[in-house]
Amino acid sequence: MKNLENEKEWKKQGRNKRKGAKNTKKKGLFSFWIGVWVPLFVIVMLTIGGGTGAAYSSVVDNRSERFGDYVEENIMRIDWEHGTDEVGKTYQEELKKGKENAEEFVVYALEARINYLWRTGVYGVLYDEKGNIITATNKSVYMGYGSKKEQNEEEGVERTWYKCGDKEIVEKICQVRGKYKQSALDVFGVKFDDVYIKGRTFLPGKMVILKDNMPIETVSFSLENKDLSDYNHMENILKENKDGTIEEESKSSVYMAVYGYEDSELGYFWDEEYLESLKNVEFLGEDETYYYGYEQPSFNELDVQSYQKITVGEKDYYVRLGRKYHPFTLIKKEVFAAIGIGTIFTILFALAVATNFHRIYKKERMLQERQRDFSNALAHDLKTPMMAISGYTENLAEQTHPEKQEYYIKGIQSNISYMNELVGQILELAKLDHEIELRKEQINLRGLVEKVVTMHEKMAEEKQLEVQVTGEANIYADGGYMERVMANLLKNALEFSPEHQSVFIKLSQTNVEITNTGVEISREKLEDMWKPFVKGDKSRSREAGHGLGLAIVKEILDMHEFGYEMASENGSVTVKIFI
Repeated sequence: MKNLENEKEWKKQGRNKRKGAKNTKKKGLFSFWIGVWVPLFVIVMLTIGGGTGAAYSSVVDNRSERFGDYVEENIMRIDWEHGTDEVGKTYQEELKKGKENAEEFVVYALEARINYLWRTGVYGVLYDEKGNIITATNKSVYMGYGSKKEQNEEEGVERTWYKCGDKEIVEKICQVRGKYKQSALDVFGVKFDDVYIKGRTFLPGKMVILKDNMPIETVSFSLENKDLSDYNHMENILKENKDGTIEEESKSSVYMAVYGYEDSELGYFWDEEYLESLKNVEFLGEDETYYYGYEQPSFNELDVQSYQKITVGEKDYYVRLGRKYHPFTLIKKEVFAAIGIGTIFTILFALAVATNFHRIYKKERMLQERQRDFSNALAHDLKTPMMAISGYTENLAEQTHPEKQEYYIKGIQSNISYMNELVGQILELAKLDHEIELRKEQINLRGLVEKVVTMHEKMAEEKQLEVQVTGEANIYADGGYMERVMANLLKNALEFSPEHQSVFIKLSQTNVEITNTGVEISREKLEDMWKPFVKGDKSRSREAGHGLGLAIVKEILDMHEFGYEMASENGSVTVKIFI
C-alpha cells in the first residue's frame, strides 16, 4: 500500500513538471531578431548621426570659406585706379570720354560682378555713399562680343559685354539655361545670333545651345513689338557647316552668361524674399567694411553676409553680399542613402545573427527537453523494477509465504537483469551522443542482415514469424554499428509483430526497408518513436522493451549521415533507411 502511494505521488510530481515545462514560453526567431536589431540599429543610426553632424559642419565651413574667396576674387581685386586688370583698363578708357561715362561704367561693371556671384548662390546690393540702393542682384543675361583678331593680337584685351535689356526674354533664357546643369558648362556651349545692340544693352533674336558644336536646342525670341530703330543689327554671327555643326563667323566671337536661373544640383534657388530682406539690412557706411556675419535661424538654414566699401576715383560705393543656404540639403541624398543602407544592413545582419542564436537556442531547448523526458522515463522504468524488488525482499525478510521464496528470488533476479540491460543501453546511447570515430569500410549488407536474422531465429520461431530477405546492397559504413542497427530494427519488428505474421527486409543500393505486418502505429506517434523510452505499445511494461532501440538506431544513422523514416499503413509498420 505504501509503495502504491509513493508511485501515485511520483506520478503527480511528474505531471506537474511536464505541465510547467509546457507552460514555459518558447522564444521565436522574431524575438531574437528584435533583441539583436534594436541595439544594432541604434548604434548604426548614432554613427550616421555623428557622420551627418561632421558633414554638416564641413559644408558650413566650406561654403563660408568659398563665400569669402568669391568675394575677394570678384570684388576686392578690381583695380579701378591703375587699370591693371581688364575692368580697370576699360574704366580708364571710359574716363577719357568723361567722368559721367566712367561712373556709368562703374555701376554697370559692379552690377555685372554682383550678378556674376549668383553662380554660387550669392545675392548682392550696391549702395551709393548716402546709402541709396543703386542696383541689386537680378536675373540677367550678358553677351560678350568682340573681334577674334583683336583678341589674338593683344593678350588680355577683354571682349565688349552687353546686358539683355528685356525682362521677359531674360526670364525665358533663365528657364532654358536651368535645364542644363552648372557642372556641364564645359560640355554645353550657348551662342546668340541675330542680335541688336544699343549702348551697353542688347536684344537677341535667337539662342542656340550646342553640344560638341552640334545644336541640341534652338530658341527664338519675338522682337516684333520692340522699337529697334536705334539698335545696331548684327546678323549671321553663327554659320552652319555641311556636317550640321555650328560655329562662329571667322571674324567674331560671342559668349553668353546667364545669372538668376535655379540649380538644384548645386543647392541654390532664386529667393526674391531673401533678396528683399538683404535690401532692408541697415546701411553701415563705415570705413572698416570687410567682415562676415553668421546667423543660424535653424539647423537647416544659414545666412552669411559681407559688407564692403569700394572707392573709385572720388566716389564711394558700398556692396553688401549675402548668401542664405541650407547645408543639410547638400548632404541629404547621402544621409538618406546611408540611413537606407544602414537599415537594410542592420536588418540582414541582425537576421543572420538571430538565426544563429535561435538555432543554438532550439538545440539547447531540445536537449533540455530530451534530458527531462529521458530522466522522467528513466526514473519510471527504474521505479517499477525497484518497487518489485523492494516488495520481494520485504516478503523474504518477513518470511511471508515461504513456499514462494524461489518465486521471489527469480523475480528479483529478473528485475535486476532488466535494470542491467537498461543501464547498458543507456550507457551505449550516452556513448553515441559524443563524437566517436567510425571505422568505415565496404560492407556486403545482405551478408550482415542474414547474420542478424540467424541470431534472432529462436525469437521468430517462438512466435511463428516468417522473415524474408530480398535484394543486394554494398555500402560504405562501420560494420559493427550497422549490425547493431539491423539487430535493433529486426528485434523491434519481431517483438511487436503478433504471432503468425511476417517480417520483410528489402535491400537495394539506395535504401533498406524493414516491414512487419499485423501491427499499426498512429500517425501522431510515428515521429516520437525515435525518441528514448518511447515504445510501440501503449503500456510501459517490460515485455514491450526499454524504448531505447530506435533511439540508438537514430544516433548511429545520424553519425553515418543516412536518412531514415517510419511509416505505418494497412496494418503494417515500415522503417526505411536511405543509404
